[in-house]
Amino acid sequence: MGHFIRLGGPSGCRGGVMTLTGSVMSNSFFLGSPEQGGSPGAAAAEVTRRQSRVTRLLLWLSGANTEILNRFPSDVAKYVGIGGAVLTTSTMAAISCAFALRMALGLNPFFYLILGLAWGFAIMSLDRWLVVSMQRRDHWYQILPVALPRLVLALLIGVVISTPLVLRIFEAEITTELAQMRSDRESEFLATSQTDERGQRITALTAERDQLQNTIDSGASVDVSKDPEVIRIQALVDAKQGEYNQAEQNVVCENEGTCGSTRVGRGPAYAEKVAIRDRLKGELDELKGQLTTAQQNARTAGETTRGAEVTTARSRLTEVSTELATLTAQRTESVDRFRKENGKENGLLIRMEALDNLTAHRPALGLAHRFLLLFITAIECLPIIVKFFISIGPPTDYEQAVALDGRSRLRAEEERIRQRRADTILENNGLHRRRQLGWEMEAEAVEQASEAALEQYKRRALRLARRNPEQFLFPGSQPVTAGRRDGGRQSDPGGDPVQPPGPFFDGDSGDTHGRWRR
Repeated sequence: MGHFIRLGGPSGCRGGVMTLTGSVMSNSFFLGSPEQGGSPGAAAAEVTRRQSRVTRLLLWLSGANTEILNRFPSDVAKYVGIGGAVLTTSTMAAISCAFALRMALGLNPFFYLILGLAWGFAIMSLDRWLVVSMQRRDHWYQILPVALPRLVLALLIGVVISTPLVLRIFEAEITTELAQMRSDRESEFLATSQTDERGQRITALTAERDQLQNTIDSGASVDVSKDPEVIRIQALVDAKQGEYNQAEQNVVCENEGTCGSTRVGRGPAYAEKVAIRDRLKGELDELKGQLTTAQQNARTAGETTRGAEVTTARSRLTEVSTELATLTAQRTESVDRFRKENGKENGLLIRMEALDNLTAHRPALGLAHRFLLLFITAIECLPIIVKFFISIGPPTDYEQAVALDGRSRLRAEEERIRQRRADTILENNGLHRRRQLGWEMEAEAVEQASEAALEQYKRRALRLARRNPEQFLFPGSQPVTAGRRDGGRQSDPGGDPVQPPGPFFDGDSGDTHGRWRR
């Protein structure tokens, strides 16, 4: 509550009122008065002096009003706990950021330590704001609309901060999985390089190269068995050979008496079968001679053609080998580049992917990962949770004192604002009064000047009327002078010239009463 002291004399404050701020009263109320055995603030200063720097830091992080809190030692521990939670989350945030930068960018340790400290300070400031902005309400359910958005924000921050820490804890398993993932990706890439357009072209060129090389290695030798004429005659020889073999067998069995006439010895049947055999022998010999001739002709023609084929194969082999070497070099370069990039990939995203693969195939690891993630996230939300539970209980003496101090300061500020408004109104009223007084004085001066001018004109007009009454009675007549003419100008006894009534009366308009001219 504000207090006012009236100051006497014109030399005091404007309006004669000086406002005492509510802070003086509140300090006197909360920190002790001289009647209580000390100066205002002495007890709080003594308590603050005895506190360690860490305690003062934690109290500052909690957002507590140490000037009032030090008067209630039983509440100090609560706000030290809130400050400790804020400091814990900011420390974990700094460590998490340092791990993330090391895994993602591979910076110099000095840089990611500095950036980690900066990130920790930012999280500390944000958590402090979240804690300070949650104020006590009359009922616990009134805190929920205020606490829920802050809790959601704290959860998001907790997930972001906890992820690098979880990756660091499971680093050994993730490293093994990364090696397997790199091997699988390399195998997949190699298989793809074999089946793509370039790989198919390399396969076709390799087969063609081998065929051309076989052609060149075989030289001028010709396979006459593939000649059409040789094939035809060979078929006749084979058939005739079969007939001859059968005739030879008939001759033998006829001689032995096991077939034919069944008579042993050489009789007429035997002679007949010998004649058939001899005839077939002659036909077989003739066909063999034709086969030999056909083979010689085919060999001669094939040797000529084979030489041209070898020459063509050698020329084509050079082209095929050049193209094959170029494509193979390109594929080798592509594979080397992939292996290099695949080996360098070691950032956050691929580590998170490896962790997902591990948790998908290993349920125990997945369960441990989820609990660890929730635990670290809960720690990151700890300041909001602690402040929420403190806020739903009955108000402490410290909180009541803070509320009372706030209301006192608010009333004092309202009193100061009202006083400033009153001073402003008084100043505006005084200025308006001075302006109105000036206007009145100016109007009065104008009125007095007008009356003086009118009185002077009246005296002059009377003097002129006494000297020349005809001009006032008959405005259109000429004045008659007694003995002198001065061009219509006359002088009064005092010597001052008197203007005729023409300038003041308009005789041409027919107005017998006369009108003023400006």
